[in-house]
Amino acid sequence: MSPSPNSAGTIAAGPSEGCEPIETLLLRWQSTGAHDHLERLIAIVLPLAERMAATTLQRQGIRDPHAVDEAVSLVLDHLRRLPGSPDGGRDVAAFAPRRIAECDCSLVDPGRAYILWLARERAADVGRARRRHARKATVFSQLDGQATGQLQHCVAPDNGEDMASASDLCAEMLAAIPRLPPRERMVIELLLEGKSQAVISHALDVCEGTVSRLRTRAIASLRSLMAE
Repeated sequence: MSPSPNSAGTIAAGPSEGCEPIETLLLRWQSTGAHDHLERLIAIVLPLAERMAATTLQRQGIRDPHAVDEAVSLVLDHLRRLPGSPDGGRDVAAFAPRRIAECDCSLVDPGRAYILWLARERAADVGRARRRHARKATVFSQLDGQATGQLQHCVAPDNGEDMASASDLCAEMLAAIPRLPPRERMVIELLLEGKSQAVISHALDVCEGTVSRLRTRAIASLRSLMAE
């Protein structure tokens, strides 16, 4: 999808946007790869990208500032890669300004239209990702009994006479999980979501053997926390 003619007028220009055409800044950075051009470009386009991302996400019912930050970070990552790699390859499509017949291009900066389009697209990506996550996410209190049951069996005291009721044990375990070290917590959370060891290894970017060791360590940590 390419920027539409109307995207340039979606967000009113801010006070810092009239100093230098964004098209000029984009072309300078893209052609030279000189970081002073990138710094100047980001300083000019950042407020514009933030406003467009916030507007797009609000239309989707998302008002979380972290979602806006996520979308803007995707925009900045795209801009940083415009000059391409040292061997001449490009990770993202090059900025190629086009004259728009329906409007007076002396008044509309194609670079500004491009930034608005890019921010809108990345914000839409963030919105879609969040909706997918919301559909898949499982609240701990509503977790499948099999998954929690397996962990309960792992962390329960060896002496069955001292073991609390299943519901109490589950509550203790779920209260202890947020206190685990980050990687151990992630392993437990993914296990509770029903993820396989192979999937967890990809999520953590480690081998399956490391996942197994993390699982063992996490269960030991849970036992220790629940014994306090």
